[in-house]
Amino acid sequence: MPLSREQFDSLVTRLEEVARKDPKGYRFRVGLLAALGYAYIFLVLLLVLSLVAGVVALIVYSGRANFAVLKIALPLAVFAFLIIRALWVRFEAPEGVPLQRENAVPLFQAVDRLRDALKAPAFHRILLTSDFNAAVVQVPRLGIFGWQVNYLLIGLPLMQALSPDQLRSVLAHEFGHLSGAHGRFGGWIYRINKTWQQLMESLEQDNHWGSGVFHAFFNWYAPYFAAYSFALRRSDEYIADRCAAELTGAKTTAEVLSSLPVKAEYVHGKFWPDVYRQVNTHPEPPGAPFTQLTQELQARFGAATLTASSAAPPPLPLVVPGKDGESDSAQSILQRALTEKTGTTDTHPALSDRLRALGQEARLPEPVTESAAAHFFGHQLPRYAGQLDHLWRQSIEQQWQERYQQAQQEQQELASLNDRVARGEKLELKEAYRRAELTEEFHSAAEALPLYQAVLEIKDDLAPVHFAVGRILLEQEDQAGIEHLEQAMRLDEDAALPALEHIHAYWKRQANEAGAKAAFDRYVQQVDKLDAAGEERAQIELKARYLPHGLPEEEVRVLRGQIARFEAVAEAYLVRKEVQHFPDKPLYVLGVTLAGEWKRFNRDEDAAQLQQQLLSELTFPGETFVVVLTGQNKRLGKVMRRVPDALIHPENRKG
Repeated sequence: MPLSREQFDSLVTRLEEVARKDPKGYRFRVGLLAALGYAYIFLVLLLVLSLVAGVVALIVYSGRANFAVLKIALPLAVFAFLIIRALWVRFEAPEGVPLQRENAVPLFQAVDRLRDALKAPAFHRILLTSDFNAAVVQVPRLGIFGWQVNYLLIGLPLMQALSPDQLRSVLAHEFGHLSGAHGRFGGWIYRINKTWQQLMESLEQDNHWGSGVFHAFFNWYAPYFAAYSFALRRSDEYIADRCAAELTGAKTTAEVLSSLPVKAEYVHGKFWPDVYRQVNTHPEPPGAPFTQLTQELQARFGAATLTASSAAPPPLPLVVPGKDGESDSAQSILQRALTEKTGTTDTHPALSDRLRALGQEARLPEPVTESAAAHFFGHQLPRYAGQLDHLWRQSIEQQWQERYQQAQQEQQELASLNDRVARGEKLELKEAYRRAELTEEFHSAAEALPLYQAVLEIKDDLAPVHFAVGRILLEQEDQAGIEHLEQAMRLDEDAALPALEHIHAYWKRQANEAGAKAAFDRYVQQVDKLDAAGEERAQIELKARYLPHGLPEEEVRVLRGQIARFEAVAEAYLVRKEVQHFPDKPLYVLGVTLAGEWKRFNRDEDAAQLQQQLLSELTFPGETFVVVLTGQNKRLGKVMRRVPDALIHPENRKG
C-alpha cells in the first residue's frame, strides 16, 4: 500500500535524523534500496529473455515454427525491448549561451580554483542562462552506466544581483554537489528515479500488458525510495552549504542565502511583470531587458541606493525601492523567508535551518559596489546581455505580437462596455463580469473590485467571481477575502489549489503561522486527492465498474454523427467509468471496433492511428477515454457490451 502524506513526512523526518547521526550508514542503506530497484528490473528482463530464448530453442530443435509458440514469443520479445529501451535513460542537454574561456578568463579562473579546491569533476560546458539561478547538470552519455557530460549553468540575472565573492559562494555550493563520492552517488540515485519513471511511462503509453509486472512492486517501492532519496538530497544541500562556507566564508554564504529572497522578489515579482505588462501598449517586445536589468538592480541594490550618507551600511536595508511610488520592505521579505519551515515539498532546507547549520544570523549583505557580471565579464558584459536579449526576443516575438493584437481588441471591448454603462445601459451578467476582468487587466485590481462585487449582487453563486473578489481583498490585506475564496472552493473544487495558495500567502504576510499551516495542510490534502483522482482516471481496467453513460439522446446523436464519418469504425460503445474521486465529473469511455479487423495486415498500427484520429477530431461530452477494442482490449469490449444502452453506433443495431 502506498504511503500516506503523513507517513511519508514522518519517514523523511526520521531518515534525516538517521542521516545526521550516521551519514555513511545511511548512504549505504540508500544504495541497497537503489540496487533493489535495479535488481528487480534486471530480474524481470532476464526472466523474459530466458523465456524468449527457450521459445527460440524449442523452434530450432523441433525444426518447425509453431504459430501458437510464436504468439507467445513475439509479445515477450516486445516486452523485453520496452524494458531495455527504458533502461537507456535519456537526459536532455540544458540550453544557454556557451561561454568561451578567452572571452571570460576571470570567470573560468574562478571556476578552476573552486573545482580544484573541492576536487570536483571538470565542466565540459559552461552556459549563461536567463534564470535567476545557478546549477550543475550531468547528462550521461551511456544512460544508467553514466559517463557524464558536466554542465555548469550560471544565470546572468543572478550575476547581475551578486558581488563577485557572493557568486563564488553560490558556485562553491553547486560544486559541492559534485565533489567527492557523494556527488557521483547522488547522480546515480537520480538516474534510478529517472529509469523507473521512464519505464512506467513507456509501458503505460503503450498500454502494455507487462505494466502489471511492475505496478505492484513500483507502488510499494516508489514511495520508500522517494523518501530515502529525498532525505539524501536534503543532506546533500547541507553538505554543499558547508563547502561554500569553507571556501568563501560562512558570513558570505549567509549573506547570499539571506539576500536571495529579496532580490528574487524584485526580479520575479516586479521587474519581469513590468516588462510583460508592456505588451498592452507596445506592438514589439522590449529590445534589451537583460541590459536594463543590470541598471535596475544597480539602482535598487547598489551602493548609491543603500548606503545613503553613512559609510557603513545598516545590517538590513529598510526599503527596496519600486516603481511608481511603490516600495516593499526588505525586512518583511526576509522575515517571511525566515518563517518558512523545512518540509517535504522542497529538498532545500528552509532558510532559517540553513543559517543555523552555518552558525550565522540573517542579515542582508553590504550593497553591491561591483556586480559579479561586471567583474567576471568586463567589457564582454554588453555582448552577453545582448545575446540573451536577442534569444529572448526570438522566443517571444510571435506570442507578443499576437497578445498585443488581442489586447487592442480587448481594450476596445472595455471602452465599448464602459460607454454603454455611461449611457445608463444595464449590462448582462456575462458582460458585467467581462467588464470587471478587463478593468483589472488594463487598469488595476482596486478599480475592478467593486465591479466584481456588483456581479455577485446579480448572482452570488459564481465561483470565478468569488475567487477574484477574495484574491483582491487578500492582496489588500483584507481578511474578508478568505470567505470569498472558501465560497469559490465550495462552488468549484478546481478553485481549491489556487485559493489555498492565496490564503497561505496571506497568513504568511500576517505572520500567522497557525493559519498558514492550516492552509498548507489543506493544500497538501487536496494535492493528494487530485493525485488519487488522476491515478484513478489514468487507466481503464477490466476490474473497474462501468455504468450507462446517462447522456441525453441529443448529445448521443451528435457524437454518433461524428463517429459515422470514420469508415474504419465498425461499432462504437459509450459507457461511464465509476470513480470514487470527484464523481460529479464523469469519466466516459468510448470503445470502438475496427472494421475488417481480421484482414488488416498492420492491425495494431491501424488501431493506434484510428485512436489518435478519434481523439483529435471528435468533440466529446466530457473527459473521455478512447479505446480500440482489438487485441488485449477485446476483453474490455465484452464488458462494455453488457452495459445497457452502450452501443451508440450504428444506430440501427441499438437494442
